[in-house]
Amino acid sequence: MTKLSPDETYKNKEWLVNQHFNNRKPCNIIAKECGVCSQTIYRIMHKYNIKPIHSGRKMKDLTGKRFGRLIVVQPEEKRRRGYIVWSCKCDCGNTVSVKSGDLLSGNTCSCGCLNRELSTERIVRVTENNTIDMTGKRFGRWRVIERYEKEKSDGAWWLCRCDCGTIKPVRGHGLRLGESKSCGCWAADMNSMKRGDKNPNWNPDITDEERKKTRHYQEYYAWRKAVFERDNYTCQKCEKIGGKLNAHHIQAYDANKDLRTTLENGVTLCKKCHKNFHHIYGYGNNTREQFDEFMLTENK
Repeated sequence: MTKLSPDETYKNKEWLVNQHFNNRKPCNIIAKECGVCSQTIYRIMHKYNIKPIHSGRKMKDLTGKRFGRLIVVQPEEKRRRGYIVWSCKCDCGNTVSVKSGDLLSGNTCSCGCLNRELSTERIVRVTENNTIDMTGKRFGRWRVIERYEKEKSDGAWWLCRCDCGTIKPVRGHGLRLGESKSCGCWAADMNSMKRGDKNPNWNPDITDEERKKTRHYQEYYAWRKAVFERDNYTCQKCEKIGGKLNAHHIQAYDANKDLRTTLENGVTLCKKCHKNFHHIYGYGNNTREQFDEFMLTENK
């Protein structure tokens, strides 16, 4: 094509189409080269019914590039709300029109076949065992190993390994809702960070003797937990499991300082049985003989 003067250049329809679409020049660049303002170029394009594919922004050439399963073939002479539209060919053979923003951001990576395949795969996984497959997924400190078959279970159970090495079955509903995050080591670690002078409620003005008198010290907490675990959280009098339990001192706490945290001096009683014992024998001078006598009486 022969070189035209500025007055003739921007009025030539073929030259304008070639510069804008084939050479991918924005309207403001064409106007600058022709020595006119960009609004003049827009008016000429509107006169020839030419729709600009961008508004003064540099158009990035995506031809031949791959985005997921899509390969960009060429730009289309249309736009959607100011976005450049590209004609793309999917690996499955379909041809689709995709906006440049969706390609560059990764929102569109196929003609839709990928989503259909993933949906079909998920439906197969769910319908085979009538539950969602969580094998290999992580929930807190749990790593799911495999499905766990449990008799008379309300929901799916999964065999999980904790980061500390503990392996135990966990209910799937509890994993997904975050009700179970570990075998218990996580809570223990959190509690260890709040013990003693690390606790925000720690009172440095109280002496160790005063803490032992009120039973607010770590050795007592550990003794109480050990008594419950030894008795399987079961009242040794009425054999009630769980609920509100008390770690009862067989030999009185105040009168036997050396037996305060001795495991053999503790026994698990429910709140009712513990109250009944002290109602009969009082507080302060309790003995093993009293406890043995109490254990032989019938529950009322």
